[in-house]
Amino acid sequence: MSNFLTEFGWSKIDYSKRPPNAVFQFVTGASPPKGVSNLKSAGRVYLGKHWIWLQFNITDEAITKLTAEREGYKGKEALRYIQESGKISANKRYDTLDLSRVNWRNVSSIAQPEVYEVGHMFPNSAFVLLTYMIVDKQNHVAYIYAYGD
Repeated sequence: MSNFLTEFGWSKIDYSKRPPNAVFQFVTGASPPKGVSNLKSAGRVYLGKHWIWLQFNITDEAITKLTAEREGYKGKEALRYIQESGKISANKRYDTLDLSRVNWRNVSSIAQPEVYEVGHMFPNSAFVLLTYMIVDKQNHVAYIYAYGD
């Protein structure tokens, strides 16, 4: 059974081949605001569960827009979310490639990370996608980790 799941459980959805603006909108519920640029996306779907990562440049104004009225986490609390976001999907074969596409290795070296929940509700659906944005204000770079089913 595990060979079947390994070979056939993976969907044809490869988020690195989708338009990054569309992936951003899927995970946050909104189009990228002005001030978000150089979007990169990666991720897969396995047995209906999604794992999605993004990286992008971001201005202070765009950070403010995306995080307005959202609780942020800093310091040790942010580190806990960053460690959670480093968890991999169900197949390591894809994880190395997907994480490298969005330079995920840089997340652990952010000097003063801030983490925000930036997900949204999917109307008339039981689908849940947990979405966290990790912000490196010093370098004006942000990363998103989203997963769910």
